[in-house]
Amino acid sequence: MRAFDNGLLAALSNKVVTLALFVKIVRADGQIVRFYQSTKPVVVEGETFLPARGVTVASIPFELNGAASRVDLNLVATSGATLDPDDIRNGLYDDARVTIYLADRNTTESLQNILFVGSMGQITLTERGYAVIECVSLLERAQQLTTEQYSPVCRADFGDLRCKFDISTVTEHVTVAGYDGGYVLTVSGLSSDATALTPATGAFLFKSNPAAGSKININGTDVEFAATDTDGMVTIGSARISHWGTVKRPNVNLTVQNLIAFLNASSDTEIVKCTYALGGIGEVVLTAVSPGAGGNDITISAEAETNATASGETLSGGSGAGGTDYWVNGQIIFRSGLLANQSYEIQASADDQISLFTPIEFAPQNGDEIDIIRGCDHSPFHQGCGRYNNIANYRGEPWCPGDEVDANLQWVSVDLVTPAPPADVPGEWPDWFEVADT
Repeated sequence: MRAFDNGLLAALSNKVVTLALFVKIVRADGQIVRFYQSTKPVVVEGETFLPARGVTVASIPFELNGAASRVDLNLVATSGATLDPDDIRNGLYDDARVTIYLADRNTTESLQNILFVGSMGQITLTERGYAVIECVSLLERAQQLTTEQYSPVCRADFGDLRCKFDISTVTEHVTVAGYDGGYVLTVSGLSSDATALTPATGAFLFKSNPAAGSKININGTDVEFAATDTDGMVTIGSARISHWGTVKRPNVNLTVQNLIAFLNASSDTEIVKCTYALGGIGEVVLTAVSPGAGGNDITISAEAETNATASGETLSGGSGAGGTDYWVNGQIIFRSGLLANQSYEIQASADDQISLFTPIEFAPQNGDEIDIIRGCDHSPFHQGCGRYNNIANYRGEPWCPGDEVDANLQWVSVDLVTPAPPADVPGEWPDWFEVADT
């Protein structure tokens, strides 16, 4: 049973009861909003409460122990109301602390009779200008159980303290350039990394024909040159091509042209990562098949006996990682306009076209500012931790059985062979990322 002070009990004994609900809201930015059910301002214990304009407090249900579990604030979302709709859309009331008091509005000597203490939860805005704010009590929050389950999906949120990845490095500040009225935004101001893709290139420059047994190397695969008394030959493993010119009359360009034909016809998994073409005299130009900065990792080298020099230790000049789905699984956050602080998840992207999972609540205006952030699919592979070389902070169990496992199967003790980490994931895998014998 709830207990009230003597002043309130005396007010209840009057023939005319003048009780009112007093509401105090502490927003996320520290600003305090105070209002109560009346028509003129009042000062209570040094705090000024303004008349509630366009807002009402729904009935407050109480449980058997006398605690209030939740209460709704119903309001008209119009400019000038006690709770400004723009502030609500901007997130200033998210998780704001709410305290509701009961007092006699004619005496207002104290705020000792507290009916509800909690925080704002779900906020619903309708197109007709109404809003409902659900306030959840502290006890209600305390009763919620938070557990984690074993899963192949990483349980960390991208960029949080467990993930440890700095998302500011994959965030760009852009502006709205167009909107189709549904799910697709056009943005301007993206960096070249997010749009244009430039392939990496490199070269071998032959000054004369290569010596017998000498080698060039392309991303770990040796290309060995062999010679006889009359003809030169090149071999990769058991594959061999002849007629490189003659020892008596070396023809460097003939050597290079045959080498180019051989490399372009190769099925070696490393050699096919590039295409090969004739550059200047005696020059083989390599171009990464996959455009973007990833091609800069392809290594090249030449032994001195080849009479060739490589343009560098790796291909170079590759830039960009954008194109299709560069921003997939990411999000946009509006920083100006009617949608300021509203966020939307990205379903797909193609250069400057951003496709969202849900339509935008209000049509943005060209020039509205946006932060666009790349995403993570919470896997250890190339769309997740592997993309950001962050496998050490992966918070999942990649070999955990999923829904495809027959529920009727019984677990037995078996000897397991630890599978190797996927080859496409860069970086070192931590020691704990192992499958132990059971």
